[in-house]
Amino acid sequence: MISVFFSYSHKDQALRDRLETHLAMLKRQGIIATWHDRKIIAGDPIDDSIGSELEAARIILLLVSADFLASDYCYGKEMEKALERHASGKTRVIPIILRPCEWREAPFRHLLTAPTDGVPVTNWKDPEEAFLDITRMIRAALVELGTSSSIRESNDATDRIQRLIKETKSSGMDAIQSPNKKWARVGAFSYPLAMTRLVGFLSPTNRLGVSVKDQLLIWDPDDNSLKKLLDVPVALRGEHGILAGDGLTTLHGSDDGDIIVVEAKPRVEGSRHKETDQLVAHKSRPVRAQFCPGGSRLVSVDEKGYVIVWDWASRTVLLSFRTLVGRVTGISFGHRDDSVVVISESGDIEVFDMLTGRSKKQFHANIGGKCLVQFSLFDEHIIAHDDADRWDGLLYSSGLRMAPTELIAAITSAVSDKQGKLVVMQTASGHVFVLAQDIIEAAKYAFDDLFPPLDLRISDVQISDDGQYVGLLIERRALHIWQRVN
Repeated sequence: MISVFFSYSHKDQALRDRLETHLAMLKRQGIIATWHDRKIIAGDPIDDSIGSELEAARIILLLVSADFLASDYCYGKEMEKALERHASGKTRVIPIILRPCEWREAPFRHLLTAPTDGVPVTNWKDPEEAFLDITRMIRAALVELGTSSSIRESNDATDRIQRLIKETKSSGMDAIQSPNKKWARVGAFSYPLAMTRLVGFLSPTNRLGVSVKDQLLIWDPDDNSLKKLLDVPVALRGEHGILAGDGLTTLHGSDDGDIIVVEAKPRVEGSRHKETDQLVAHKSRPVRAQFCPGGSRLVSVDEKGYVIVWDWASRTVLLSFRTLVGRVTGISFGHRDDSVVVISESGDIEVFDMLTGRSKKQFHANIGGKCLVQFSLFDEHIIAHDDADRWDGLLYSSGLRMAPTELIAAITSAVSDKQGKLVVMQTASGHVFVLAQDIIEAAKYAFDDLFPPLDLRISDVQISDDGQYVGLLIERRALHIWQRVN
């Protein structure tokens, strides 16, 4: 549990109390314990009590106002000690601007302040929104300290994971059962050409699409086979989209700016592709396209950065606008709202609203080339990686970088079943973990299992909607299918 220390002027007690109320969920989840001088017991030495709590705190909140800056005790003792500990890496100091004051001349001016952009809480139209913004930034800081709002492993559990990793490494490609015996490998396939990515499980058949340079393969659980579904005549930069149901749809961009929609029925082996539609709206070659969750909308981007949002049922344009990031190489969708995130080949990231086209946030990832990007499961992070195995993690609320000091914190991708009961995560270290949702508290996830092999690069991971199958693409040359058995 992380200790959080409040440094504040007593004239701001009401605002401090309101902030502590907003931190209630972090306290209920057992992530933090808060302390301030009002918790000193009668008869205890005040200076000693404050000093010991300040020394023990992992996070120190400076509740800044003109009264705070004017207080010799807050400024001269608590703040100076806090900044010393911050500089030595022993604690994290977060200045929180409560009321307008000349804080930009203070010694902590180099630190990122809360709320966003350092706008004082009392200047917000609704102060509750300000406190919510602060809470999210504190939660983000906790992630960087190796804690997570949804994944909290004890030291014993972490040791158990490391033990399983050590035991599993020896099994390599030959493993047919996961360490915790909750998954069994039911298929292992290779192909003469490199398999570029897994394009998702079809529901409810649990067939899995596999993209090859000029082909589309399908794994069928009925006969446990991997076969070619169709040849791709003109690839949309390798981008293939899958819709729910037995029908499978691929998208192909032309030099004229059109998107050719091709459909095939995966039931028929060797089925010829059938061109069913031609979406005409782009003025230059489409380079990326992806269906939103549920398949009701399609988002496509051309090489000049123009975005078009389509209504898939009517094949009509709902929205058209230009991104700020340049040549887009990756698209992903938020889990909680209509946010869409795109990334360029230079690592520039933009988040926009799919319904209005309004730009919401911009970031930059320290990667480049063929970049991909996605939201984490609860939209708290943006994870980006490129084809050179470099990755970057950004906290959505503040843009701060994630520090990959903990194995589980270094998540490069995460997929879940339709109900969110199982989450399959890939880490920067190449491990693939399964987390299971707590039966009582849906926001909590506990370690469930991990997949071998651990000494080879896992190129892509997918899980079926019902959580029964997981597909692992290994170094783009082997496909492993795992089935839930316990």
